[in-house]
Amino acid sequence: MHDCSYKDVGVGMVRANGFSYVAVILGQSPAPAAPANNAPPNNTNTGGDAKQQAEPPPEAQPPHDAIDVKFGTFGRDGLPVTVTNSSSVPGACTYDSTPFGFHKDFNVGAKTDTTFDIEGIPTLTKYDVTVQCTGQFNGATVIGTKNTTETF
Repeated sequence: MHDCSYKDVGVGMVRANGFSYVAVILGQSPAPAAPANNAPPNNTNTGGDAKQQAEPPPEAQPPHDAIDVKFGTFGRDGLPVTVTNSSSVPGACTYDSTPFGFHKDFNVGAKTDTTFDIEGIPTLTKYDVTVQCTGQFNGATVIGTKNTTETF
């Protein structure tokens, strides 16, 4: 490299098929843009209007309705049930169905899903299913409940 005005402005790496690829991108950084007006940045206290001060970030909101349930196709092990938690809070969950009173306790991690099988064979029976998951968020019990009616 003969021109020292070029600066290292980017590095990347990827691994694929047992090989590692590294890229170094060199270039000249653009000159900083001049401010469009002579106003100070929003976080500068000029003794002026309080609205010029930067707003604090909004408080994180507790998750609700973050549970979904999907049913697979009956197989050798029974009916696969997948429960998805789209929240950032892990949950302790229950699966309940009627008319036969099936109950299962399980856990689901944050932003993930868990799958379990319900033993049996298809009988074309209509089931009312409730999946409820709870977790703690800033001292509140949250996450969600999913109710559905399915025929298996």
